[in-house]
Amino acid sequence: QMCIRDRYQRRVHGEFAKTGVLPNCVNMSKKQSQHTLTVKYHSNSDVMVFIFSSLAANNITFQAFSNRFFDGEGTGLFTASISGEAASFESLRAAISANKSVVGVQIA
Repeated sequence: QMCIRDRYQRRVHGEFAKTGVLPNCVNMSKKQSQHTLTVKYHSNSDVMVFIFSSLAANNITFQAFSNRFFDGEGTGLFTASISGEAASFESLRAAISANKSVVGVQIA
């Protein structure tokens, strides 16, 4: 069983590295999110929790996200593909902007 698992993991990792697509994955949405949330923030471990809590509180879902840190700046950049009601986006922007560690918020 371990051998089969290892072989499958190598295949999945190899396929993803070549194509950017995960093979044989379940519950992957065919519909792409139409909006992107971008948050620049001062490095603080609580910011990520705050962003995800704000998304949940505003009934906004995300399909994928990334989080990058900039060397020497002490800042990070969070991006997520999001879906939800347009009216919720302004509430989300206001909630995230209220965090003292957040430098800027954009929803496009």
